[in-house]
Order: sequence, then structure tokens, then C-alpha cells
Amino acid sequence: MQHREKTTDVQPMDALIADYVAGTLPKPAKTLLDAHLELSGTNASFAMDLDHLAGIALEQVKPHAVSNASAMLDTIFGSEDGDDMHVVTAAKAVAWSSDKRDWMPVALRALIGMDAEDIPWRTKLPGFKVFNLAEIDGCEASLYRIKPGMAIPTHTHEGRELTLVLKGGFSDCDGHYKRGDISIADEAVDHRPITDLDEECICFAVTEAPLRFANPVTRLISSILP
Repeated sequence: MQHREKTTDVQPMDALIADYVAGTLPKPAKTLLDAHLELSGTNASFAMDLDHLAGIALEQVKPHAVSNASAMLDTIFGSEDGDDMHVVTAAKAVAWSSDKRDWMPVALRALIGMDAEDIPWRTKLPGFKVFNLAEIDGCEASLYRIKPGMAIPTHTHEGRELTLVLKGGFSDCDGHYKRGDISIADEAVDHRPITDLDEECICFAVTEAPLRFANPVTRLISSILP
């Protein structure tokens, strides 16, 4: 599914990739983009083009003297994230996406620190399991595992929600999302995702604020269950 088809000047996916290349995304969102580029080559060339343009722009900036240059370089090269700052090439994306036996991308495995078979899923709603990571950089990050053909209760968002499909797929008012696709939702989106009929759907979601369910009964159940 292409995610730059609408007619606004700057598309949400374009803006998201620009933030990724600029290094301004919180860690869970950056991991989600890393995983997306592993699984799908759709936006890999666009990301690399932005990265190249950013490099050209940086070369044109007039340098300024820095008094504590050595200390700053030590901090940069000692950073945990310094070694994994990259834009995945299209060739790597195709190679990784061809192996469907393990639905968990390398970048996501590094973030959660365990393999797919070791995830301690917990039931949130009947047919809906979740694994919540601790809050990271002000974001909530979760894995969802949803049975085939299930309709998620209608909800909207109090902040931006990024959802990466890792296995199976789902549809909502904006279209159909399959493995490697990213759904971007915010306060303006009120939707009811429905998973595909042929297999379970597993997603990685990063939210800036909790979901807001339309049905009061669903809100109550969601708040009670772990």
C-alpha cells in the first residue's frame, strides 16, 4: 500500500520519514521506522534521498569554532544510538522481507530484548492480546496480537499513533495495511480497524497518548483489564 497518495502538500508519511532522517523521532518511533524499512522497500529510496539532501545542506553550512570539541565528540561516539543510525537500503529490505518465518524485525527485537516466541502476551479483550513496553521517551509502545476477522472497537486518539503491521493485515476507513505498512492516526481520525480473515494480525504501535474509545462499556473494560 502506498502512503503518499493524498493531495495535501506534505503527506504524514513524508513528514514522518523526514523526522526519521533528521533524527528527531523518539526512540520507539525511530525503531518503528527502522523496522518498516527492513520489511518494505517502498520508502527506502525516499529516505535515502532525504538523507543525501541533508548531507548536501550540511556541507553548505559555514563552520563555527567549538571550544569543547573533544568532549562533544566523545559524547557522540559514546552514544548507544550512534552505531545504529542508518537508512536501510532497498536491497536489504527485500532480503529481510523475504523471510516470513519470523515476523519480528531485527530493529524491534533489539528494542524489546527478546525473540518472538518469548513474548509474555496478556489478554486485553477477547481475541486481543497485548505486550506493553515501558514508557520510552514519553511514548507508549506496544505489540498487539489480534485474531483473524476481529473488529477493534471504534476509537480516536489524543495524540499521534503509529502502527506498523508485522504479520497479517487490517483495514480501516483509510485503506488496507499489510506486513511492512504503517498506519498514521491522530486526533482527526475516528476509526474501527478490522483484521484480515486469513490470519492473525500482529502490530507494533507507538502512541503519544492513550486511545479514546467511543463506547463507554469498551472504555470501562479496557481500563480494568491489564
